[in-house]
Amino acid sequence: MQEYSEYPIHRISTIRCMFAFLVATCCLLLAVVPFADANDAPLEDNGMYANASTGIAKLRRDGFASMDAGSDGGTLTTKPVLFSGNRLFVNIDCPEGSLRVEVLDENSQPLEGFSAARCRALTADSTFSEVTWEGASDLSSLAGTPVRFRFHLNDGQLYSFWVSPNASGASNGYVAGGGPGFDGAIDTVGKSAYSGKDRLGE
Repeated sequence: MQEYSEYPIHRISTIRCMFAFLVATCCLLLAVVPFADANDAPLEDNGMYANASTGIAKLRRDGFASMDAGSDGGTLTTKPVLFSGNRLFVNIDCPEGSLRVEVLDENSQPLEGFSAARCRALTADSTFSEVTWEGASDLSSLAGTPVRFRFHLNDGQLYSFWVSPNASGASNGYVAGGGPGFDGAIDTVGKSAYSGKDRLGE
């Protein structure tokens, strides 16, 4: 089993994001660089964009980086975090695997009612899945208290997680330049920004 205990997630994300950005930039350049053969007129005769082509690339929400686990499983434990919301959401790709989450105190001891055993396993390829525990309605009792999240993942990828103030799943985080369904650059609407099953990835 692979384990990342107190791993600096932001460093992993930064490195992988830089790599992904470089790859995306190269792909974009390849898509617009003019290509000519011997039978074409010189580029200077046809203009700057002669023989060029354009393309489009799609990327899932928060899809620049992920923490991955194989069939033997793996865990990821965060540093102590504070939150003011009450519902935990994740962006995962594990249709053949599963994800469970437990909440720990600052000393990495499971908190009553939020153990991995009580967590309802998630098996999905979804950018918007809520994590729930049997016997616990939400995380409101832990708001404002330093806790750690420990993710138990089998055969899948974990892209991101966040705690939302309500069932809408709004992250109150930036969504780059916005997009269809969002009313600005910050996600304040959650699931209602998605117009169908395919866009939710569920």
